[in-house]
Amino acid sequence: MGRFVLLFAACFPLFAAAAEPELKGELNAGGEAVPLGHILVLDFDDAEGMGDGPELRILLSDRKVDPTGLEAPILFGLDARAREGALRGVLLRFDPKGESREVYGTVYAAMGNPQSSMPFFTLGGSAGGVDSLALAEGVLTGSVAHGAEGDPDFGIPAYSFTATFRAPVTKATPATVLQGQEGMDSAPMKAYIRFEEALASGDLDTVRKMTTPERVQQLEAYIAEVGKEAFLEMVKQMAPDPAMRAQNLQGVFVRGEVATIVFKEEGGKTSTTLRKKGEDWTME
Repeated sequence: MGRFVLLFAACFPLFAAAAEPELKGELNAGGEAVPLGHILVLDFDDAEGMGDGPELRILLSDRKVDPTGLEAPILFGLDARAREGALRGVLLRFDPKGESREVYGTVYAAMGNPQSSMPFFTLGGSAGGVDSLALAEGVLTGSVAHGAEGDPDFGIPAYSFTATFRAPVTKATPATVLQGQEGMDSAPMKAYIRFEEALASGDLDTVRKMTTPERVQQLEAYIAEVGKEAFLEMVKQMAPDPAMRAQNLQGVFVRGEVATIVFKEEGGKTSTTLRKKGEDWTME
């Protein structure tokens, strides 16, 4: 659907790792043109084990994003900010040392349907991929262009973007891993348990207080769509067995003010991300 081109120029000069990031680009989504003036390249180690392994994450955006915004396995925070109009941009992901030669991307834009997923794409082969990306001495350089038609039936806008950039690579904050009883006694886990109990009991006031503002707006939109009673009934049916928390806990991974709780479950794993606000941990 649509047509796309991804070309990472090999002719860029090499820059020292301390070089200032540079980006010139534009995102057009739903007919609205947005300049892309900020770039962040993060080396994410995937210590949580929720992805396919380490990867570089390249965020091209209309406003500055702190590196901690890219330090969770699943980027709920970026998604929520885009839905409330507080972020526009493009995220590219790839493993320069991996066997896959593809680049995976997500477009962050306003969605016509609040429950629709952000547009995503995969580039490789003749469309360009890892083999054509220039990474040297801790600096990434390249040019990218891509577009797709969108899907009006699902509220997904048509989009296109172009960007030329150079930027140093930032290392993710190392993860502290808390397992067993230490993980169960940790502040992020205690906050998660309070949130889970409030949700299961229908205490939406507490749920709102323990959720980041961006996610609260998304939650409110979903409740308005399905109805409060239907929402609470669905939550009760999906609530995990509290007695299995300790047995299924794989670890609490803390990266500064970001924490990810990983649970084992039949056929795979699930994760929950929390972010520290002052002295409290809130659900992201």
